[in-house]
Amino acid sequence: MTIQSWLQIITSTISLIGVMFLIYHFFRNPDIKADKEIKVIESECKLKHTRIDEIFVELKQDLSYIKNNHLSHIESDIDNIKQSQANIEGQLKFLNEALIKIINK
Repeated sequence: MTIQSWLQIITSTISLIGVMFLIYHFFRNPDIKADKEIKVIESECKLKHTRIDEIFVELKQDLSYIKNNHLSHIESDIDNIKQSQANIEGQLKFLNEALIKIINK
């Protein structure tokens, strides 16, 4: 064999190794990038879920406040109605007694 044949064999072998290395990196690099992206997405999901939980707690507190505040207003309105009703009943009794006195005369 001549030197030229040996050089062709060596360059072919190096080229073949280079092609195998490129194929290996072609299939390996997307997996590494995907793993990094998955980790970033997972961390973002945890942050989003934490924030959503905080929002739900805030909403629950706001609704509780609204409920309690609204109930106190309803209770005060009912008390006012009861007082008005008692006043009307007193006036009706007074008018009834006055009417009875007028009729009995």
